[in-house]
Amino acid sequence: MISTSSEAERRAHHHEWFFETLANPLRMRILLMLMDKPRSVGEIVDASGEEQSKVSHALRILMLCHLVRLQKKGRLHIYTAESRRVRALFKLVDEAMCAACGGCCGQEARKRASRTKKKK
Repeated sequence: MISTSSEAERRAHHHEWFFETLANPLRMRILLMLMDKPRSVGEIVDASGEEQSKVSHALRILMLCHLVRLQKKGRLHIYTAESRRVRALFKLVDEAMCAACGGCCGQEARKRASRTKKKK
């Protein structure tokens, strides 16, 4: 049986690793690119201006966190963001940021505008 402190340490380690993954600027840019549409490594390299090896390494880490998945089409490798999971994560971050800043980021105004448009 795992002790409570060991379980807490394991969870802390996983959380640290997850947030370190998202803190990397290249990985965040790639994740946002893949939210727009699936892309090959070459397309990501072209759009990011980074070396292919750096992009491949970043993709591998994003896959380990289950934020990105790989689809093979012949010799072509297409990467896709796990849309539902990533959108839910970004929504939660937006809500937390808005709560922390008291709405100064304009998030609440955008929500009200969106609700107003839906009613019309």
